[in-house]
Parts: sequence; structure tokens; C-alpha cells
Amino acid sequence: MCAFGERLQNIWFIPHYTEVLALYKHKDLTDKDRTQALSNHLTIVSALHDILQYLCAHARLGTATARMGSRNNTSNNMTVPADWGGMEGIGSELREIQKQIDNMKDKTSPCAVGQFLTLRREVMFLEFDVAVRHCMRETFLATNNVAAYKVSGPRVTQWTE
Repeated sequence: MCAFGERLQNIWFIPHYTEVLALYKHKDLTDKDRTQALSNHLTIVSALHDILQYLCAHARLGTATARMGSRNNTSNNMTVPADWGGMEGIGSELREIQKQIDNMKDKTSPCAVGQFLTLRREVMFLEFDVAVRHCMRETFLATNNVAAYKVSGPRVTQWTE
């Protein structure tokens, strides 16, 4: 954010807390402007936090080979693609977010970027919700795991609510 909190410069820069405090002390800002700038800042930080937490949790899933990311597996010289969601998936998703912000009409508006990141976070959570509620049971059936299918039936809705 710039000194007045009205333009976004770099969403990937994490300021020291003293810089954040000094950011909103400018004498030309009214209380309403300070409140709006802080609200925009917190919206961006909150959405980025949730997106990163989700991506890191997703990256920790899977096999040891998948967790290695792009590093070569010495036994068969195999690499894991970024679309799997491992460590490479985090970088890939963050590059995609930056590309989408760069393509926005008003990419320096903290309000617009905050709304975009909030929507992006909601889409990620909805995708997870759909996967847990619907796809998981179908996967159990496809793998002939009838016991897991029966157990997950009534509980799946409770897990996600």
C-alpha cells in the first residue's frame, strides 16, 4: 500500500508491524479514510492468509514423491507436475493470482484487489466443499470401498457445515 492507503503496490510484500502502524498516521488522512484504508488492507491480508493456508494444506497431502515437487526422483528420474498441487502447486497458484490481478482494470485499487482475493478464497472453499460432499462418496464407490461409502453417507454433510 502507498502512504495514503489508496493504491496497492505489491500484495506480496509483508511489512513489519511498525510500518503498518506508521502507514495510517499521515496527517492529511481523515478518520474515515484511515478506517477504509485499514479495512482494505485487512481484507487483502485475510484473504491471502486463507488462500496460503489452503494451498499449504493441500501441498502436504499425497505421497512422498509428490511432496518433493520438481526435484528429481533418483530411482526413476520422475518429476511431479505443478497441477497436482504439491509444492509446485503453491507457486503455480500464486503466479495465477498475480496474473489475474495484473489483468484487472484497476489493479492498484486495494478495494478491487481485496474483493478479487475474497472471491478467489470463496471459490477455493466451495471447490473443497463440493469435493468432500459429492466426489468423496463417488470415489469410495469407484474403488469398491463400500464400508467407507456407508460410513461417509450421513456424516459428510456434518463435516462441512
